[in-house]
Amino acid sequence: MNFAIGALAAVNTRIAHGGRAIAGGVLAAMLFVIMLQVVSRYIFNSSLSWTEELSKSLMVWSAFLVAPWALRTGANVGVDMFLEAMAPRVRFAVELAVSALVLWILIILFRESLGFVARGLQSRMATLPVTTGYVYMIMPVALGAMMLAGAEVFLRQLRELLTGARDPAAPHRPAPPTGE
Repeated sequence: MNFAIGALAAVNTRIAHGGRAIAGGVLAAMLFVIMLQVVSRYIFNSSLSWTEELSKSLMVWSAFLVAPWALRTGANVGVDMFLEAMAPRVRFAVELAVSALVLWILIILFRESLGFVARGLQSRMATLPVTTGYVYMIMPVALGAMMLAGAEVFLRQLRELLTGARDPAAPHRPAPPTGE
């Protein structure tokens, strides 16, 4: 289990750093496109038809690029008041079950995203000279990366539950339960 966690951690660290760096560039491009539209509309009194569609596509890409990092580090939005009210052992069991459920959902979404991309390659975007499939291609890539991150999170939680030892690399979580 330790070898699998180490291998996943090495791959996921590279994916997370790369995804965040690319997302930064994508967000900068999105800002440029939006500013271009503002200048075009308010200074030249002429609206560019393609800027809204491109900026939306770039926003989708930036979100998908950082999603594996957010899943891995626990930076995604969550409601944990119910978990905090649970006994430690129950909480860890629930977290492990939720991680398994998330992994299962990611596998299903990955499979579905392949068909989504294939169908998207058959339709053109309204204002850009590309098919929507090119915009959708980020989905299977990001979902595959999220499956790797989800597998790492699940294995770390399982190891914590089995050994009772706190994983220092786990995102802000309480110490694992001891025999109660």
